[in-house]
Amino acid sequence: MKYCPYRACPHRQRVGAPAEFMDHVSSCSDCKTPLVDSEHEAIEGIAPTSGDPYRGPAERTKAASGRRERPGRKDIAIGAALLLAGLWLTGLVYMVRSSQGTYIVALGLMIYGAIRLLRGLRERGAG
Repeated sequence: MKYCPYRACPHRQRVGAPAEFMDHVSSCSDCKTPLVDSEHEAIEGIAPTSGDPYRGPAERTKAASGRRERPGRKDIAIGAALLLAGLWLTGLVYMVRSSQGTYIVALGLMIYGAIRLLRGLRERGAG
């Protein structure tokens, strides 16, 4: 078993423990830090520093912190846009009084939009 020693790893931030990997894996799938064999070394961890790219991947840390500041923003935007597009399409079809099949397409669009919107709101509340 191998472990991720990076203290700012997104997995460690979410779970509160180092990520565990099978022996054939060489780097963390979340932060790309090389893995260690010792569980004690992983729990103690390596602190992010700005000087050494192995010890502190500054660009990845900045990008990850930017993503954590606004969780779910993309899902909220896409979900709201799809929901509004479905409502607009339903209104357009109602005005034209077209076939029933178009209502099903608009309903599917609205359901998917609502799912994305709710997922984004849930992520925002958890973040």
